[in-house]
Amino acid sequence: MVQVVSFTEARLRSLRAAAAAGERIEYQDAEQKALRLRVSPTSASWYLFKRIPGGPMRRLLLGSADDLSVEKARKEAIKAIAKLIDGRDPSAEKRARKAAEKRDSLTLADALGIYLDEKSNLRPATRATYARDLRTTFGDYLDRPLAELTPDKVRERHRLRMTKGAKASAKVGHARDRQRIKASPARADGAVRALRAVVRYIRVTRKLDLQDPAGEISATRQWGAVGRRKRALLGKPWPSS
Repeated sequence: MVQVVSFTEARLRSLRAAAAAGERIEYQDAEQKALRLRVSPTSASWYLFKRIPGGPMRRLLLGSADDLSVEKARKEAIKAIAKLIDGRDPSAEKRARKAAEKRDSLTLADALGIYLDEKSNLRPATRATYARDLRTTFGDYLDRPLAELTPDKVRERHRLRMTKGAKASAKVGHARDRQRIKASPARADGAVRALRAVVRYIRVTRKLDLQDPAGEISATRQWGAVGRRKRALLGKPWPSS
């Protein structure tokens, strides 16, 4: 049976100090009945243990006792109960919040690095082309969150790269490299396709909510209308009959 305790900071410290090796003990707060403390020799965590009318018992992690004081844990328990009563899932909201933070902290340079490191089957020429096209067309976004490259921003940058070259946004080593950048539908298309490949990979492997960066270009059919290359197949001539 769970032991009921009137938690104070001093009582919390004594319970943690008394935890025996190999044991995990749970205590219930005498003041806030739904608040539980689970203690082991190496950690202590606050939980909410509550049944909402018409639903099952729910156990929700509130946080570590290293981060939440007794008073703060009680306040967090009250907030979580209110959310459950409103039909909200605090655990799902917490996961969504962490995923959003992770998504918003990932830069384009980070994403490109992950893609190139983990896609071991890419040809060296493809790797170089992807890195060059993204650096040239989206260079000013390399150190910004990948999520900032929304479909409308990508469409505008694609148009600029096709018609004017987008020199100002390029991230290059020397001024002469910037002067070599010309308007190019082929390079504009290539940059967006490289970006789309990186975003798709990150979206699947890192479970991040990212938009299709090429969505507006595809929907409005604004690709550069670059024809396929035609190459002659050279080889030995057919023997004469």
